[in-house]
Amino acid sequence: MLDSFPKALYNSDMKSTKQEIQAIKTRLKDLTKANTKTKIK
Repeated sequence: MLDSFPKALYNSDMKSTKQEIQAIKTRLKDLTKANTKTKIK
């Protein structure tokens, strides 16, 4: 997952880059939520 982050930053298509970064942020939020739920249990 994180391996694609540098590639997204160097992508010449800025619209594509923004979409990829947004997707990564969404995935990180989901992972954070999952980790929080696990810790609460």
